[in-house]
Amino acid sequence: MKAFFILCGVSLLSTSVFAQISALGECRNISNVNARVACYDAMVDSQQPGDSSQTTPVITSVPALVQEIPATGISPSSASSGTTRVRPEVSPETRVRLFGATEEVTREFIEEDIGVIQLDYIEAVVEDVSSAAYNRLIVRLDNGHTWQQTDSRSLRIREGDQIIVRSGRMGAFFLEKASGSRSIRVKRVL
Repeated sequence: MKAFFILCGVSLLSTSVFAQISALGECRNISNVNARVACYDAMVDSQQPGDSSQTTPVITSVPALVQEIPATGISPSSASSGTTRVRPEVSPETRVRLFGATEEVTREFIEEDIGVIQLDYIEAVVEDVSSAAYNRLIVRLDNGHTWQQTDSRSLRIREGDQIIVRSGRMGAFFLEKASGSRSIRVKRVL
């Protein structure tokens, strides 16, 4: 008799799990970002443990939920202008592929799969040079970047100098004069 009740309970639980998984799949297929988020929120809200006297709604039809939410009119051009941030969707297989990957593999993925070209260096003109603690330089560039020295090497930089900031291994950046070969290690602060 116990086995019968356990079997009935498991079968009832499995049908609700399959309904949740199908609703999750339907939410993923929604192209409008705000509608997709609202769909996920509604699904999570329906699963929150709460007061037993309250009845929680069960999502039966995701398209009906989407029709209730007005479109926001976010266009790809406004998303690229910096007003709205859109994260590219990354599949679980891709996340597994990138886990523990070397910098070259990660860079290749970013350039080929997502379509973002990573820069190896930038060139700019120094607008202002100031000194921080331990005589470390703070360099403000004409492109709006501000870089702070992180090592103790010396490099004479003046206002108006043409400089190059290049990326190194493991997230390091190096600032050097365009006319010289010495460099200092820097981090971007603004």
